[in-house]
Order: sequence, then structure tokens, then C-alpha cells
Amino acid sequence: MSRQADNSELDARRPSGWRSSAFDGLVALFAALVEIGWLVARPGEPATLSVVLAIVSGAAVAGRRYAPLPVLGLTLAAACAIVAVGDYPGVFSPFVALYTIAATQERRVSLAALVPTVAVII
Repeated sequence: MSRQADNSELDARRPSGWRSSAFDGLVALFAALVEIGWLVARPGEPATLSVVLAIVSGAAVAGRRYAPLPVLGLTLAAACAIVAVGDYPGVFSPFVALYTIAATQERRVSLAALVPTVAVII
């Protein structure tokens, strides 16, 4: 397969334009709300830092089409930090990031991204 065919296939999997950006913003907002809801639903008061990290994790999902691996890394780091603070993280944002990697990257990259995701989530 030629480089040009590879690039056109990659571009087809990464739509651009204001509708894509608006959709990504809505997904990020929803992810942040789910992450905060997960924290609040647990017994006890969540730490302020945990709530901020949940918002950061959800907001990072907005960049998933442009930098899927760094977004996954950020969401997993936020989950680890929430655990370090003493709360239970949500898993919605890392799974959205992992899904994006599976949908846009090669299989070997997707499987390599799955390993740290499983290690952090479980």
C-alpha cells in the first residue's frame, strides 16, 4: 500500500470540521459528568483534587481524535492520581480513549494500549 493510500485512509477515520469538534466537545462534557458522577455516587465526600482530576480526565477526551495515545495516558494518569488521593476513579474516559485508539490505530498499537489500560483499571 502506498503512503498516499495510508494517509487517505487515516484522514477518513479522523473527520474534521466544526461538527466533529462540537461532537468531541459534547463527548468530553459527558465524560466529565460521568467521571464526577462516579465520584459523588460513592459513599463519603470526594476530595476536591479528585473532582478536579475527574474534570481533567473528561475534558481530555475532547482531544482524542488528534492525539489518542496521549489522551489515553492522561486519563489513566488521572485515574491513578484519584486512587492515590483515596477515591475511586470512573473508567468512562479511559475506555472512550481506548475505543478511539482501537478505531483509528493499527491493531498492534491498540493491543499495546490495552495492556496499561487493563493494568490501571483492574
